[in-house]
Amino acid sequence: MTEDHFIKLSEIVPSDCIVREDTKVEKYSKDYAWFSPILKRELADKKADAVVLVPDRDALIEIIRWCYQETIPVTIRGGGTGNYGQCTPLFGGLLLELMQIDRIISAADGEMTMEPGVRIFDLENEARKHGMEMRCMPSTWVKSSIAGFICGGSGGIGSISYGGTANGGMVKQLKILTLEAKPRILSFSEDDCLPAINTYGTTGVVVELTLRMASKRQYDQHIFTHSDFDLLFKWCHKIANDSSYPKRLVTFFEDAISATFAPLAKQIPSDEHSAFILVDVAHSKRLIEDAEHSGIKSVHFIDAIEPLRPPYITDYTWNHTMLWLYKANPDWTYSQIDYGEDALDKIHALKKKFPEEIYTHIEWVKATSKWKGDDVVPGGGPAILYSSDERLAEISEYAESIGCAVTSPHVYHLEEGYFEDYRDSKMALKELTDPAGILNPGKMSAYPKNPFVQTVS
Repeated sequence: MTEDHFIKLSEIVPSDCIVREDTKVEKYSKDYAWFSPILKRELADKKADAVVLVPDRDALIEIIRWCYQETIPVTIRGGGTGNYGQCTPLFGGLLLELMQIDRIISAADGEMTMEPGVRIFDLENEARKHGMEMRCMPSTWVKSSIAGFICGGSGGIGSISYGGTANGGMVKQLKILTLEAKPRILSFSEDDCLPAINTYGTTGVVVELTLRMASKRQYDQHIFTHSDFDLLFKWCHKIANDSSYPKRLVTFFEDAISATFAPLAKQIPSDEHSAFILVDVAHSKRLIEDAEHSGIKSVHFIDAIEPLRPPYITDYTWNHTMLWLYKANPDWTYSQIDYGEDALDKIHALKKKFPEEIYTHIEWVKATSKWKGDDVVPGGGPAILYSSDERLAEISEYAESIGCAVTSPHVYHLEEGYFEDYRDSKMALKELTDPAGILNPGKMSAYPKNPFVQTVS
């Protein structure tokens, strides 16, 4: 971008909305992709030319119109809590941060409508005032934006009961801004929303969302431990699949992982495996009794909190786990594994094949069509001690050879991650909303239009 570009941009939005300071632009251009040593290396030199803190929808439309006319790359950013470089521009240009477009428009009849920049922390607590809660939210709920989660995330807290962002009709409607000479706002409903979910912000700019919510529950927070890996795993699996327990989270950690949770060092013995569970307050006593009957210790309990606020045991689960691992040892990284049937046998096979290299972290989630069998299945985010790219690939290849499905967190192209679902419809949506290919160019590498590809050295 040239100085003439920035002069014109300052006529569209106030100068104090434009960020050009190098260190700030660098910060806005990165998310948590550094969890992966591969992405940390491959995205290190990628950043925007400038950042715009977009003040409102009207300004957004004018910026989009101008970027289309000038053929300037556009990347959208929410809270920046993604893990795959979703908000990292590959070809410079403008990074548009939408956290200021943050109205909650309505909340009634089991649904909420909001703008893209609403923080999930605010959305969840507003929902609870109306007797509702989110069906699924990320462990980064304090910082992340709702559109960022829907467009870049896949699952989280609540997925044990409702599945991920693409499950169970969570997204009722999306309004998407096109990148054209005359930008349009297109409305999509029900299953027609699915191609826009988990596409790294490549298929148009979401400007409004309507989500179906769940009925509000009060959840107590529990941590249980035991030295017997199999015993605790099987108990977690039983609780996860027991529909008589209304719950929002069942997580299992091998001892080497939970030993990195420094604030919980007094509660969790370093040589014991742990289970983190959110259960309806009316069922806490029964859960503790069930654990005691199995010889499992209840080591930490927090009464239900209202309104929700940190610290919260979800601060250690899902993708937050990697923060604690990395603090303890920067050589830790992770993978994403669906174990399918006979999960425990496959976990032990991996541990036997790669002793002292792979450690188990399980999140139980409502099953998708990928696996048959139990309604609630163990999905893995195992911790891995990184030694080389080749060793990471060897671990993934072995996992697949024993019947697991691996989704690599070490790639930033959609085709290498979650692109398999709705591939053709995602491509068609991008063609409709981004005909020139200026939105987050390069992330959907199969898209044939990329006017900036010649600039790669």
